[in-house]
Amino acid sequence: MLLLRKRFVERVGKNSILKNRKHCLIAFIQGMFISCGYIQNPEQGYHLEFRVRGRWNCAAFRYVSRALNLKFGSYDTNGLTCFYMKNSRRILRFLNLVGLFDKAAEVSELMSARNLVSMVNRQVNFETANINKSISAAEQCIANIKALLGLENQSFWTESLYLMAITRIKYPHDGIENLGKRFSPVLTKSAVNHRLRRINCLYTEYFKKNTEEISKKKD
Repeated sequence: MLLLRKRFVERVGKNSILKNRKHCLIAFIQGMFISCGYIQNPEQGYHLEFRVRGRWNCAAFRYVSRALNLKFGSYDTNGLTCFYMKNSRRILRFLNLVGLFDKAAEVSELMSARNLVSMVNRQVNFETANINKSISAAEQCIANIKALLGLENQSFWTESLYLMAITRIKYPHDGIENLGKRFSPVLTKSAVNHRLRRINCLYTEYFKKNTEEISKKKD
């Protein structure tokens, strides 16, 4: 064993005179993977692990993995040192490095599929959030308009704002762009937003003022 270890150090050491030092490093990792390594089914999660016994083997594994720029986490259990990877890209690089190109292709395909599904889910969630936000804003605006239309004094309306208020109530499910198309000439989204904001400001100004007056009378 001492002789084998000496030869190993001569082949993979920093001062090795062999031109195929990297080949020897990879061969060592391949042997370790066959003897004490395993990879979890990627469909159940990304996990690659080596369960190494003995201080010399652990020291050699750490040296070789650093020389090959393979980054492992580690923990000790039942007299073994476990070196693991959970990063999909690092696992993919490891598989290519040790020549498991078929498995690397499978992992790469699975990664692409998961990234696509994740991207679609993010887009759907984003669109859903925007729709919910628009619906909530429309419902609040309609409630404000109905409250303003229920007042006795309607002198605060301008012609453009009153027409916008009536159109908003008549077409509650329209988005801002479609609501603008109900007018002639067609209003831009900016113009529609501006008028709706002015209506909301009217509601805030009037009812806030009314609430303050009632509060003063109680005092």
